[in-house]
Amino acid sequence: MAYRPPRIGEDLRFLPALILSRAFLIPSALVVAAGVLILTPMMADQLVAIFVGTMVFVPPAYSPPLIAPFLAGFLATRASYLIGGMVGLVVVVMFGVYVFLTPAEGLGAVERGSAVLQAATAEIPMAIVFASFAAYYKRLLRVWTPRPDQRDRRKR
Repeated sequence: MAYRPPRIGEDLRFLPALILSRAFLIPSALVVAAGVLILTPMMADQLVAIFVGTMVFVPPAYSPPLIAPFLAGFLATRASYLIGGMVGLVVVVMFGVYVFLTPAEGLGAVERGSAVLQAATAEIPMAIVFASFAAYYKRLLRVWTPRPDQRDRRKR
């Protein structure tokens, strides 16, 4: 069965181990590395830095970046929704750092704070959904893919 209902109590007790898991650390490192890349003055105008930053943590007009939460869900062994939410929070924090450190004319602290709040309201719930979907998809692929011993029997 590819779908598993969340066990919130058990998952919250498992939270310290989730924070140290590769399912959280790898996507979080990806987000931080993309942030450092796009905030580096020499790289800020480079096409690669802009592309990576946009795909990983800077939300374009109507779509939050979901590569890191999808990767987190795919790597998660359990509680993918919690890991997705935490990675979404890392994305929002990195976006906040980007918004407040990047010079922009006519934008005050209120507008910048509003942009970060809007990103948080879009990114965190979508990160939870995408991480959960990625974990479901990984389990679904495992169910659909025959095991090596079954493949050998079919060839005979």
